[in-house]
Amino acid sequence: MKNIKQILSAFLLFVMLMFVVSCNNDGAGEVSDTNDDSVESTDNGLENTPPDVDDELDIGVPTTVGGTKYKSTYDAYDNTTMLYWDSVTVDAATSYGSELLGMGYTVYQNTDNSSIWSTTYTKDEGYVHVYYLKKLSEFRVLVSDSSALPQSYTQGEPLCNISVTQLGIDEANPVEGMGYIIRLEDESFVIVDGGSHANGDATELYNRLAEMNGAKEKITVRAWFFTHSDLDHYGVLMPFMEKYSNVIDVEMIVANDAHNDIYSQLGATAGSISFSKLEGKFGGAKYVKAHTGQAFNFAGLQMNILYTHEDANDLSTTSIHSRTSMVFDAVFGNERIIWLGDIEKDGAEHLVAMYGDDLACTMLQITGGATMGSDTLYKKCAPQTLFYAASKSIADTSVNDAKDAYIIANSNKVVYSYEKTMTMSFSDEVNIDGANGSVDENQKYTENY
Repeated sequence: MKNIKQILSAFLLFVMLMFVVSCNNDGAGEVSDTNDDSVESTDNGLENTPPDVDDELDIGVPTTVGGTKYKSTYDAYDNTTMLYWDSVTVDAATSYGSELLGMGYTVYQNTDNSSIWSTTYTKDEGYVHVYYLKKLSEFRVLVSDSSALPQSYTQGEPLCNISVTQLGIDEANPVEGMGYIIRLEDESFVIVDGGSHANGDATELYNRLAEMNGAKEKITVRAWFFTHSDLDHYGVLMPFMEKYSNVIDVEMIVANDAHNDIYSQLGATAGSISFSKLEGKFGGAKYVKAHTGQAFNFAGLQMNILYTHEDANDLSTTSIHSRTSMVFDAVFGNERIIWLGDIEKDGAEHLVAMYGDDLACTMLQITGGATMGSDTLYKKCAPQTLFYAASKSIADTSVNDAKDAYIIANSNKVVYSYEKTMTMSFSDEVNIDGANGSVDENQKYTENY
């Protein structure tokens, strides 16, 4: 399956590049204009190497924690530099934050739980995001010249129940893809990935948004999250922009690009898009480079960033999907969904080391296959509902893999993306496309759908 996916990804990348060239030559739609709006990555920056002890890094923030100089630097891309420490105490990490306050920074957002302490600080036109992984004693400082940060929305009277839609893919033409729509309580939306550029995925995405939007003039998307830059996850974007950008407002593009060198070192065909180039599209979208520990607050729902390529800077791996998949959750009521993207075993095991039992959730998105996910991760997550971003036939061939067999057997409901587009709505009862099932006090479904 992995070889097939690599072949398909290479083919789709070629088709996608031809599409971009065609759009640039024709001047059609809103994909390009007189400025350089191509989505090709071109940024350059620091290498991920230990610093020279005699070479002081001048980035305007302290470079020591508790008297200890950073262990390494990392070019986090998008004009963002990261400093990394290991074997740090939480007191030393929080004292670093106090130093930033003394330099005139102000707190924009803070998270503190059993796994992570993180704070985003702002000053002038940039920000500093710091986070401390309590289970690993690791500390990271990210310095950026961007002013785009997670937005929060005031909660008013709910207008509708929250729903989660997994977009279906035509099994008769099995180009892989993954896409989700969350309808928020204020009748706006969050999109996750969206699917491939093949199989009419752009039309399917728009039709579902329009159907749920009713008679309102424009569709409002609070945020469009991208797990990573594989064509079967972001490929829908270009044809969608070409057809529908004038009837949809996207307020935030949320992703975390890795440097081109990361892709080239791994021999990957991914990484051809630069999400920062989407700034200003869809009526003025802001590109928010998301970091571990940050939270996005919407009407009735919060989304939290759990893992990015920045967490893999000191991780020995040759896996493109562990290096670049962004992992995040959505929390509302008693529900928690975690999206894993295409994270592979080494990244999955690192997630467990970062969070342990704090990974427990009611719903989980996985991609099947021997290299994806891990047995330990799935047991920590222990979901009741499994979003399986592939067909049941692919899942049936994956049950020989013990971890896939385990998670399928121990989930009360498996929703396959190749079956059809399916929507789960949440109130006192969970409803999947009209089939009701009650939920007990432990949030276990009392019947299968």
